[in-house]
Amino acid sequence: MIDARLTVTNTGHCAGAEVVQLYIQPTDKRYAARLVAFERVHLEPGESREIALQLESKAIANWHSEEQKWVIAQQTYRLYAARNAEEFVLYCDLPLQGRSFGY
Repeated sequence: MIDARLTVTNTGHCAGAEVVQLYIQPTDKRYAARLVAFERVHLEPGESREIALQLESKAIANWHSEEQKWVIAQQTYRLYAARNAEEFVLYCDLPLQGRSFGY
């Protein structure tokens, strides 16, 4: 499991909510970024809060039908924090060791 921690700040003048979304994509862009975690955060004006989004191994893996296993390819993945699927606001690169598992 991976914990992604980030700080969300309400820079407006009214209380509001944001749904922070976490997407992952291999840096070689072999497949489109996919939503792997999200959390709704309510904030007062000027308030900041750190949130932690947990990313399960199965969210990163792809099903390998020949081996009948979930496989995480050994490569670098990019984690995106986003407001929605088209508005990525920050990212970090995450090199992962390959592994497989069945469940």
